[in-house]
Amino acid sequence: MENQKIGAFICEARKAKGLTQKQLSEALGVTDKAVSKWERGVSCPDISLLTPLAGVLGVTVTELLAGEAQPPAPEAEAQVKTALTYSASVTGQRWARARWYGFVALTFSCVLAALICFICEFAISQSLTWSLIVFASLVLGWGILAPLLVAGKKRFQKSLLALTILIFPYLGVLSGLVAPGRVVFRLGSAVSAVSLAYLWLGFLLFSRLRGHRWSAVGVLALLAFPHTMAVNAFIPYFLPGETSTNNILVNLFACLLLAALCFGADVMIALGRRKGF
Repeated sequence: MENQKIGAFICEARKAKGLTQKQLSEALGVTDKAVSKWERGVSCPDISLLTPLAGVLGVTVTELLAGEAQPPAPEAEAQVKTALTYSASVTGQRWARARWYGFVALTFSCVLAALICFICEFAISQSLTWSLIVFASLVLGWGILAPLLVAGKKRFQKSLLALTILIFPYLGVLSGLVAPGRVVFRLGSAVSAVSLAYLWLGFLLFSRLRGHRWSAVGVLALLAFPHTMAVNAFIPYFLPGETSTNNILVNLFACLLLAALCFGADVMIALGRRKGF
C-alpha cells in the first residue's frame, strides 16, 4: 500500500514538472522501466536515489517517503537526509569490502593455480612448457576480471578495455608456446579483432538503449550472423586445406528468430507499461 502511495506521488510530481518517465530516468541515471515500476508501486527507488529524485521533482525527501505533500519542516528534512546519507555510505562500504575480498580471492586463486602447475610439470619433466600456457591464460583472466571487482565506476567498460589490450600480447605468447610461427597469431588476431568489435558494439548498444535492453539484444542477434560468417571465413584463409562447417541457412534462421523474439519482448513490455501492468 505504501509503495502505491509513494508511486502515485512520484507520478503526480513528475507530471507537475512536465517531465516524461524517460526524462526523469535520464536525470537520475536509471532506466524508464525503473521509473515505471516506481509509479505503479511495483518497487521503490533505491535509498541512494531518494535525495536526487526529490531534487528533480521539486519536493522534499520527507514528502517523498510519506507519499504526500506536507508542511515545511526543515529540521526533520535535515535529519532524514543525514540518515539516508549514512545508510547509503554503510551500504557502499559493504559492497566495496565484498569486492575487495573477491579481488583478493581471485588473485590468490590465480597465483596458487600457477604455482601448482609449475611445480607439477617441473617435478614430472624437469621443464616448463604447458604450465607457461596456463600461466599466460591466468594472467589474461585475472586482467579481465580484476576491473569488475576493484574499479569504482564503469567496471564493464574497463574490463572490456583490459581484454582489448591484453588479448593480442596473449596471442603472441600463445603462438610462441603452442605452435612456433605466425599462423596461430594471425588467425587468433583476426578472430579477436572481429569479436572485439562485436563486443564493443554490444556495449555501446546497451549503454544507449538503457530502456530497451531487449531491443539491444535483438540488434546483437542480427549482427551475430555477419560476425559468425566473418569468423568462419578466416579458417580456410589462414589454414589452407581446412574447411568451415558453418551452415549459413541455420545460422541465419537462428539469428532472425532470436532477434524477432527479443524485439517482440520489448514491444510487449512497452505495451504492458502503457496499460499499467
